[in-house]
Amino acid sequence: MGYFKIIYWVIILVFLGSVSCTPQKVNQSSTDRLYTKSNNELDAKYTIYHVNDSISQLFYDISNEVLQYKKTDTSNYFYAQIRIELNVSAEDDLSAVSDTASISFIDKQKDAIIKQLRGSLFFKLPAGFNYYINVNVVDRNKKVEYTDNLFSNKTSIEARQNFLITNARNEVLFSSYYKPDEVVYIQSSRNREKLFEVDYFKPKFKLALPPFLLS
Repeated sequence: MGYFKIIYWVIILVFLGSVSCTPQKVNQSSTDRLYTKSNNELDAKYTIYHVNDSISQLFYDISNEVLQYKKTDTSNYFYAQIRIELNVSAEDDLSAVSDTASISFIDKQKDAIIKQLRGSLFFKLPAGFNYYINVNVVDRNKKVEYTDNLFSNKTSIEARQNFLITNARNEVLFSSYYKPDEVVYIQSSRNREKLFEVDYFKPKFKLALPPFLLS
């Protein structure tokens, strides 16, 4: 019996020792993630602008944080190869693709820097209908495809996507929320009026109380 107790305690000590010697996982910094394949979520924002009765424009703002950069030559640069594909379908016939468009580009950098990749592409979108637009962002180095689905209303010139909002630096704004005293510009090529009525909300909310706080 004493022999079996000794064996039992030896097994426990060996097990605890193996657990305590297990290496800890190291959290990668944001810059390290640029060159790995372990991330699966793409941070991307889109907005659609109706240029005229037949053409629309998709603006994109994509973070490069999960894109993979790799060397393709003997220089000191790392390259990310991206392709954006659009598939357009009318709301009343989603099984049929009415138009496609695509754009490819390469981003290069020497150091791992998190930044936004911005641009736009034009595509055909006849007026008078609602559409669903499938956006595919292909990371060619990573061999991964990220998909988003957008809705577009082109039944009226008064719809939201007939207006493009930019800031003082002429950068397209993707959010409907703006900072106090921020200057924004609204343009519309399908509306020729010089005067528009703009409704906005300017709430002043107090800072929420911490949970379980007795006032």
